[in-house]
Amino acid sequence: VREKAAPLFGDEEYSNRKILLDEWLSKLPAKGNLTRGRQIFIEQCAQCHQSGNVGVEVGPNLTDMSHRSVEDLAFNILDPNMAINPSFVAYEAETKDGELLSGIVQSETPESVTFLSAQGMRREVARSNLRYFRSGGLSLMPEGLEELMTPSELRDLISFLQKHD
Repeated sequence: VREKAAPLFGDEEYSNRKILLDEWLSKLPAKGNLTRGRQIFIEQCAQCHQSGNVGVEVGPNLTDMSHRSVEDLAFNILDPNMAINPSFVAYEAETKDGELLSGIVQSETPESVTFLSAQGMRREVARSNLRYFRSGGLSLMPEGLEELMTPSELRDLISFLQKHD
């Protein structure tokens, strides 16, 4: 798919994120601090993700990540748009009265769409009341989290996510 899409969209952004990922992986400490990782999770992730009894389940539940490698988790955190579960693709819509909505589609029927915002708010809207409704093809999770933490903090977060309960 990537090869077929590259002539249409280019792969410059992918290349930039791959370089960034390789750079960050080379800087990650061998071990992380679970306590600091839990605090980072609360500050940076818990508004959309749940791990154990911490957080809100808007994005994927991250409770059982013990089977995931450091590299895999770093990749998903630093490049959330490379591999998106279709259930977590962001959508945007505008109602006929000008209200802008964004989030994931929690459910839909021929008559309505229920959005779940990044803040965990549910909103059902009649399709007949939508001016537009479209997917941006990207994850609700933003890119750029590397600007909010150091490699050591990323490793702490990954250690927290990999914890064995």
